[in-house]
Amino acid sequence: PAATMADTSGIFTGMLLLGAANLIPWMTYLSMADYFELLYGDNQMEFCFPAVSTSVLVISSALNLAFGERFSFTARILVPTLCMGVLMMTVPVVDVLVHRGILGQSSALALTLGAVFANAVCASVAQSSMYGLASFLGQSATQALQTGVGAIGIVAVGLRALTKLGLSPSASMWAFFSAGAALLMLSALQYSLMLASPALRARMGAYEIKRRSVASSEQSLKTQMLDEGTASGQAEAGRWWSVLGSVWLPSASVFVVFVVCLACFPGLATSFHARNDALSDWFPLLLVGAYNVGDFIGKALPSRLRLIEIGQLPFCVCAHVCFVPAFLVLLQPGTCTSDLLPLGLVFALGVCSGYVGCMCLVLATEQAAPQDRELAGMVSSFSLMVGLASGSMLALKLGELVASAAS
Repeated sequence: PAATMADTSGIFTGMLLLGAANLIPWMTYLSMADYFELLYGDNQMEFCFPAVSTSVLVISSALNLAFGERFSFTARILVPTLCMGVLMMTVPVVDVLVHRGILGQSSALALTLGAVFANAVCASVAQSSMYGLASFLGQSATQALQTGVGAIGIVAVGLRALTKLGLSPSASMWAFFSAGAALLMLSALQYSLMLASPALRARMGAYEIKRRSVASSEQSLKTQMLDEGTASGQAEAGRWWSVLGSVWLPSASVFVVFVVCLACFPGLATSFHARNDALSDWFPLLLVGAYNVGDFIGKALPSRLRLIEIGQLPFCVCAHVCFVPAFLVLLQPGTCTSDLLPLGLVFALGVCSGYVGCMCLVLATEQAAPQDRELAGMVSSFSLMVGLASGSMLALKLGELVASAAS
């Protein structure tokens, strides 16, 4: 059965590593909040990089949603993952150029955001394809992806803390980005081994034959439409409408969940300052760590504890929206009386975003017919990415609001 395939011959491990690796560039830029604040003088990078990254995600994911099924999973997953591994070394190179006086701060920021842009293109193509592959393999594969996404957050913060201890900012940054590049290459290797496993080789071979047949049929249909001027695309349009009709609620829900998440984190979350001076240098990393631990817990729970079904999603999403006013209130001058308050709020955001977001993706897969699950996975993943982009744009406005209130 499809549900058990992700647990055999290293497939579950492969999907977990793919989910983790896809988020490495994002987690790297996120966990280096203290380094970027030291380099650029403020935490503006924590507002800029999500806006650049998530905006690219929407465009490239839309293209992948429209044309991705024409290409193999290897072309859509392995190649972008390898490219991300190479792009990870951009920031270390920029650091060398800045310290040698070759680049100024503005040029360094532009090059860094350029690397964010390129990484986002690769990550979005790979991510939506991964969810398509996970939907094809079954529910446990989707949970493996989500668990990997949550786990890398904890690994990233732990690795950042280790590289921060006893090393200069530049040296710790080099160690951190190099480790990220190595993890991306490891995930690419595991993906290749996963495809070579006996449990998956035959099924993927049958899938490729079917995919090429469908792509050839679609091309023939388009040629027929051009030659005869017919409206023969109604069958394909009917398939799309059928899938959208099945997954619209979990897809809309995952959109709202991540609008709220990105509106609050990382920009607003890293705007908190420690009241205890001894924590000031570590507080941005502690806040990121609080979110990542909560996110991991939230994403690991659905495989063990199922609290939400399709009819309950709207109520959970409405409750999730309350995080935005909670962050805005706590960021008002004189409101935060303890360092535990922002840490607890950020942790709660991570748990709720991880759990509800994961359940949205799982429920979307379950609503679709078996032959349409790959498409359903790509649709819900696209909704997630639109939510990320919308939330990051909202965060820019909320950041301006908080800054004006503080001045």
